[in-house]
Amino acid sequence: MGKGATPAASIAKKEAIWRVRFARHAVSKQSTEAFCRSESVSSALFYHWRKRLGIKAASSALAPRTPSASFIDLGAVNDCAADAALKIITNDAIPRTGIELRIELGGGMVLTIVRH
Repeated sequence: MGKGATPAASIAKKEAIWRVRFARHAVSKQSTEAFCRSESVSSALFYHWRKRLGIKAASSALAPRTPSASFIDLGAVNDCAADAALKIITNDAIPRTGIELRIELGGGMVLTIVRH
């Protein structure tokens, strides 16, 4: 411990160092073991400080979140638009109420939403 440093100040300094280290780990995209090797710290110490500071794993808590797909607002569908859409989709002259939305997700999966 340095001259004049109190135990509380020393702990606060270590906590700050580890918080910065966890932030670096989150953006590094490295495994914990690889990151610890690059930082020259043991993985046991890494896990000790993560638990002590109450920090979740990098993949869920600290990693920057990038959306995998954007939200597309299709707007509201009123009954007239729903009837017209069903006539087009089913290609018949029988008027129906409601709407059916079919989305092919790939891999043989289909999402179907029906409003009556």
